[in-house]
This record gives sequence, structure tokens and C-alpha cells, in this order.
Amino acid sequence: MLCLQPVESECDYVGASMKSKFYRGANRLTLLSGILVFGFIFFSPIPSGAQTSKSSPATFSYSCCTASAVNTVYHPGAVMTLKWSQSTYPPNNYARSMVTLSASISGPFQTVASLKKAFARSHPQLGVVNSKALTIRLSDQKSAHPVSLIQVPADAGKGWYQLTTTVKEGSTTVSGGSAIRIAP
Repeated sequence: MLCLQPVESECDYVGASMKSKFYRGANRLTLLSGILVFGFIFFSPIPSGAQTSKSSPATFSYSCCTASAVNTVYHPGAVMTLKWSQSTYPPNNYARSMVTLSASISGPFQTVASLKKAFARSHPQLGVVNSKALTIRLSDQKSAHPVSLIQVPADAGKGWYQLTTTVKEGSTTVSGGSAIRIAP
């Protein structure tokens, strides 16, 4: 009869070497279990920042403009309506930041090629007629549908104008440009 009990009992006739092997195996198993528990506790992913029952809000980014705003022929004295497009991103653990949206026009230029040449420089050569929308400031964690309005000056000459839009989020600034046409 073979008896492998961890405590001494009526199985005392099992040899001492058999008992020591059993106890050695049990100690190894206990040690291995302890290492596994330690690893799961101390090396499992820990979420950064304090977690609350509410998740952080989504973040929002903006870009401008729709094709209809760029493809429209504007007239002196008209008001350009630029609708900013919103993009939604999943919640993150970054601090809230302010978003600044701005838009302006500059011209006239006789051709699109001359407009591109003037604005391709590191210091763009602005046209003689310039107008800009009021700057919009909003949070990146609140949904909004901003609209910029640019008054085309009454004395704006016919030709091509550079529409420049700028989005500043935190320390990042992205600008873009499009050629628009103004005709009397």
C-alpha cells in the first residue's frame, strides 16, 4: 500500500525518501503558485490616471470646408458661409484642449497659377483685398457645429482669391488653402 499524505498517519511504513519527495513537490507547487499570483497582481496592465465610474468624453476635431463653399462664385459685398466639419474620436486620457478655428480670404489674382505662386512662398504675398472671419474658440470635448462668416469687401475686384483656413488644437496647427472666385 502506497500512502502520500502530507501529515504523518498510519502510513508511517512509507519510507522516509518517499515522504521527502512528496513534501519537496508540494513546496515547489506552493512556490510556483505564489510566483504566478505575484505576477498577475504586479504585472497586469494598470490603467493610467484615476478611474471613475464615468468614462471620459469623446474628443472632436474640425476641418473646413465643403466643396460647395469652394465651388461657389462669390460677389462683392456677399457673405461667405463656411461650415466646419466635425470628426469624433474615442475617449482618451489626454487633457482637454482648446480648438481655435480661423478663416480668411486674400486676392485678387488674375489666374489660379499666379495665386498659387504667391502663396507657395515661405512668406506668402497677400493680395490687396483681405478679409477674415471672427476667430472661433471651443473645447475639443464638446460637440459643436461651428460656422465662419467672411464678408467679401464691397470693393473686392474680380479674380481668384486664396481662402485660408486654420485649425489649432493644443500645440498643433494645421492650415489649408483653396482658390475661390469672386466676380461682379
